[in-house]
Amino acid sequence: MLRPVLTFLALGACLVPAACGSSDVDPTGDYQITIVNRENGCHFEGWTEGTTTPYVVLGIRKSLESPALTGEIQGLAGAWVSLVLGTMEMTGEVDGDEVTLTLHGTRQLIQNGCSYNVIGTMHGPLEGDFLSGDIDYTTATNGSPDCGDLQTCSSRQEFNGTRPPEVPGGP
Repeated sequence: MLRPVLTFLALGACLVPAACGSSDVDPTGDYQITIVNRENGCHFEGWTEGTTTPYVVLGIRKSLESPALTGEIQGLAGAWVSLVLGTMEMTGEVDGDEVTLTLHGTRQLIQNGCSYNVIGTMHGPLEGDFLSGDIDYTTATNGSPDCGDLQTCSSRQEFNGTRPPEVPGGP
């Protein structure tokens, strides 16, 4: 059940926006992302290392007067992520060409006596219209002894994607 959510996070998280300004890039746009599952240190159900999820759309918007970013996983992937994690929205910032977006899952998941939420953080450089990097997943647990490794686990995906180039003279 977490696999689609992780795919969403990979795309959402996979896109890390940057801020505007003289030295910051503007990551605003709709990116078509491909995500590849890597290490599954949190033992998420349905996660298979090496599985690729293409065609995930991540919309990134930048605040006009700060490096603050918002992201939203769109389409069916977004609906699935929202169903599994409780949200498809991300927040973050840009620093130079480095984009970082974080999704804080709001849906409480349960494993044995452990209750937890998934947190996915996308980070990577934006080079022109190409964004790539990693999506790191961790958990926020209720601290129960039943949580075991979930309290300190980390799973990872790689992502890369592009946005349509700006049209000269366009909006």
